Amino acid sequence: MHQSPSISQRREEKEHVELLPAIEELRGPIKKLLNKLRPHIEKGEYQLLISDEASGRIPSLILLRLINEVYKEKGYPHLVFFALSGGGSFWDYDYNQKPEDIAGYLTRILPKTRFGNKAPLKALIVTDTIYNGKTFEVFNIGLSRANIQSDTATVGVDGPMKEGDSRHRLETMYQTHIFWGMEGTPQISGREDLSGVRTIDPFHLQTRTITDPDVVATRIRARRDVRTLTHELVKWYKQQ
Repeated sequence: MHQSPSISQRREEKEHVELLPAIEELRGPIKKLLNKLRPHIEKGEYQLLISDEASGRIPSLILLRLINEVYKEKGYPHLVFFALSGGGSFWDYDYNQKPEDIAGYLTRILPKTRFGNKAPLKALIVTDTIYNGKTFEVFNIGLSRANIQSDTATVGVDGPMKEGDSRHRLETMYQTHIFWGMEGTPQISGREDLSGVRTIDPFHLQTRTITDPDVVATRIRARRDVRTLTHELVKWYKQQ
């Protein structure tokens, strides 16, 4: 016999919002990430969250809000957020100087946060894709020099990093974990209209906000979808 939907089911259908495809695509991979990250989140292991700019901005915002929601319930201090560009095209510069830039920046800024000179701290680096591990190494070298431990959460793994041996080599070399949600590169990669920011050049750690009206409109929509998806993921996380 056919049963009419309950009031709660009808309310959920009415409240359902269709997300931008690139944002909706993140739902499954981030659920996989959360299953892997759960033991670390539940222990309040991370004090910092670092977004690998610019394509890491969207997954970073989702994980930042979700983890802070869990931390709030458990009485842990909320994460301190940093948005830094670890990649670029001038690789000689990146691998010789950029780790030093990251270490120097964090060493200057962290004493101004609630952590003061407390050590050691642990960061969760969030990115859209790990392909060859170059940016991963830049961040890990820089954070190590700043006396900060870290793990990395990436939406996708592509190219050489699809191979478990390649990831394991980096994990062993840097005494860290790489958590990933899908094979391949997600649609958010390179989507400045979604992140709303762009890297300046390989010499800068910070990004620049894009002010083009069309990009601003898409960014606003993307942020709304991030809030919606995060809210749904928080509910899912608590039910597990």
